[in-house]
Amino acid sequence: MPVGEGSDVPDASGMEALERIKKAGPPALEDGAGSPGNYTEEAQQLVGGVFGDFELVNLIGCERTLTQVVGPGGPPAATLERLGHYELLGKIAEGGMGVVYRAHNPELNRELAIKVMKLDVQANHDLRLRFVEEAQVMGQLQHPGIPPIFERGVLPDGRLFYAMKLVKGDTLAALLGTRSGPLDDLPRWLAIFEQVSQTLAYAHGRRVIHRDLKPLNVMVGGFGEVQVMDWGLTKVLGPGDPSGDPTQDMPISVVRTVRTKESRPDLRTGQIGTPAYMPKEQARGETARVDEQVDVFALGAILCEILTGRPAYTGLTAFVKAQRADLADAHARLDKCRADAELVHLARRCLEAERDDRPRDASVVAKEITTYLAGVQERLKAAELARVEAQTKAAEESKRRKLTVALATAVLVVFGLAGFWVFAYQRQVQHEVARIEGAVGKAEQLRDDARRAWSERIDASLWARAEEAAGVVVALVNW
Repeated sequence: MPVGEGSDVPDASGMEALERIKKAGPPALEDGAGSPGNYTEEAQQLVGGVFGDFELVNLIGCERTLTQVVGPGGPPAATLERLGHYELLGKIAEGGMGVVYRAHNPELNRELAIKVMKLDVQANHDLRLRFVEEAQVMGQLQHPGIPPIFERGVLPDGRLFYAMKLVKGDTLAALLGTRSGPLDDLPRWLAIFEQVSQTLAYAHGRRVIHRDLKPLNVMVGGFGEVQVMDWGLTKVLGPGDPSGDPTQDMPISVVRTVRTKESRPDLRTGQIGTPAYMPKEQARGETARVDEQVDVFALGAILCEILTGRPAYTGLTAFVKAQRADLADAHARLDKCRADAELVHLARRCLEAERDDRPRDASVVAKEITTYLAGVQERLKAAELARVEAQTKAAEESKRRKLTVALATAVLVVFGLAGFWVFAYQRQVQHEVARIEGAVGKAEQLRDDARRAWSERIDASLWARAEEAAGVVVALVNW
């Protein structure tokens, strides 16, 4: 129930009791190992009685702040007001060991995320070490794909916390769930996978393994930035680990944490991680055989999910399948996914049942996916060039055809005009010939008439007319 509603909100007497506890001073803390049990009896009664299902978050050094205890199926936590010098704006997520809040730093005027260890696990020494180690690992892994750590400390009530970059966006799991089909917008998902692989390659180069890599632990920002989250199960490999050389000291570039010098550097044994993405050595709890190739298998499971819509193992029996390395279903889905052979081959190599058959570390996976994507770009570029060349040739061919048609039309027009001119000329010649022939006939007729008139002494002027007609014939012929 939110603060300000219902009977669980402390009344005036409860607030007075809270003020008395605050004035009494903080409980004794030894190296930050205090617990809520160190508070006065009045505080315990207050938490269990007056405050109902609320627990005391911080009485000393912080403003009065309440948060609702959330059990299984319980209501969401109430919005906190302040944690130290941070203004809390709301809860982002909650896990088994801590709660992540969205907060505001008034000194720098920026938003960030704060992870606070839960009170109910605060007394567990091993979990406290793991919480500190998570912050130290993330603080030393300075890579664009890993959220930077700004501060680590202990609250006055003994709880551990660290502040980190607030990643705004969606998980890869949520984004993959919005696809209409496994191969929908595949280049985008492969680009994200490439960034995840490169981030893990960097971590492996520092001898750090994640051990819980999955789409739910990958954040994708609004501008395409990719962040690998939740390094709570991380392990820093030492010289005696499977891929290390026990005769060599740890290189200076290796991440060092609170457990670097301990004889048992990994306090977590048994099966840890998410069954759908873990290899058999991890599922069987073979801690001594867990190295970078555990993350390589997880990368293969993520790639399998990108290509087929589901990870390596699915269903309620995923853990049993992981222990047996039963990958038949994953292989069948990969064979039917219609993705490029290079992608299917890479996924199958990462999902090899035997550890030593997988790529050595994430750098190999990153290199292969980068090479594949570069090849795709080259093929796309070649296809685009071929398309442009084809369009250019088509345009030139069209231009040539148009020019040919135009020339042919011009020739036909020229020949048409020439034919018309010849025809007209022929008509004119025929007309002139007819005129000449008529004139000649007339001249011959006048000549005959003149001869007859001369012989008969009828009319001597006919010779003049006949000569005139002959002159007309000469003129026509000369034209």
